[in-house]
Amino acid sequence: MALQKITLITAWDMDDPYSWSGVCYHAVRALERNADVHRIQLKTNKPHVIDRALTFLMGRFGKAYLPSHGLATSIRDSIRTRHTLKSIGEADAYVFLAASTSSIALTSYITKVQVTDSSFSAMELSYYPNHQLSRISSVQGKIVDWLGARGTDLYSVASEWSQEVLFRDLHIPAEKNILNPFGPGTVPVQYRVPFQKTEAEPLKLLFISSHWERKGGDNVLSIAEKVRKTRPVELTIVGKVPQELPEWVEHLPYMSREELSVVYSEHDILLEITSGSAGGVVVTDALCHGLPVLATRVGGMLTLVQHEKTGWLIPAENSVEQGTQILSHLPRSDVENASAQSLKLSEEYTWDRWAQRLLSSVQQVHDLS
Repeated sequence: MALQKITLITAWDMDDPYSWSGVCYHAVRALERNADVHRIQLKTNKPHVIDRALTFLMGRFGKAYLPSHGLATSIRDSIRTRHTLKSIGEADAYVFLAASTSSIALTSYITKVQVTDSSFSAMELSYYPNHQLSRISSVQGKIVDWLGARGTDLYSVASEWSQEVLFRDLHIPAEKNILNPFGPGTVPVQYRVPFQKTEAEPLKLLFISSHWERKGGDNVLSIAEKVRKTRPVELTIVGKVPQELPEWVEHLPYMSREELSVVYSEHDILLEITSGSAGGVVVTDALCHGLPVLATRVGGMLTLVQHEKTGWLIPAENSVEQGTQILSHLPRSDVENASAQSLKLSEEYTWDRWAQRLLSSVQQVHDLS
């Protein structure tokens, strides 16, 4: 029997184009174009008093504590979610959009689908590589992650890396763990124009600074500075920066999605020298604009970037040396070929295709239940 009604649950603002890197806004609308969707916008509540106290206490010891992944807050919020869902009537499936902590009280009586990008353990390694996260927060986060996985019928993730970490950390089998790449957070209003000038013209590099350290901001500057010694280069950085930039770097603040689309279209290569990435929405944005990507060989980059076709993958441990070597000797013809391949590949990265793949998998799960 065809799906009649989907209930979509998230704490992210469904009307904010920047929610969850743009994923939430576009995912909701794509599902609504392809199914009968009932939205549940979860309220952002104060953490439970226990988690607030632990946040304060751990801070006194110089450690981080994540109240949103604390047991007290997650249990309270998921019980509220369960009551809300019971009050609105049944649906064929319940899709939790980056809302696993609000799903832990829902186990057996519904078809539960999680759209996510990582496990808690993988997130911890990426965001707290130097053990800044307190032990008590780490343990609770992993328990909450396991409770969210209990009773989940289907996971939808954007990269093979995400599939691997869910299998490794939560033992999610392949039949419950579908690969479903996101569409772009910044939908193109203008595409990159093929380069018509000479090799002497500057290579225009772009860096989106959503998180300076994790995204490798210092390494981006080092690469661009070294490449400038061998060929003309222009570097544009969009977003917050923690330091004064060299005068040859153009710095742009955050801007509207439409303005950002124009910025993508005016550059040649995106630099994504990140220490960790799961869904890679910024990379998808670039590819959909015809912008090839120079990225570290980590996480979701291995799914999104095809080496020497739509970009270039370099090892994280010596990214400055490898990135400099590639860009210093990169022929303009290779950039244009990669740009054309990026646009071709991006035909698969649309939100309607994402929604249709998800709904098809949900239908199969529903038919078996």
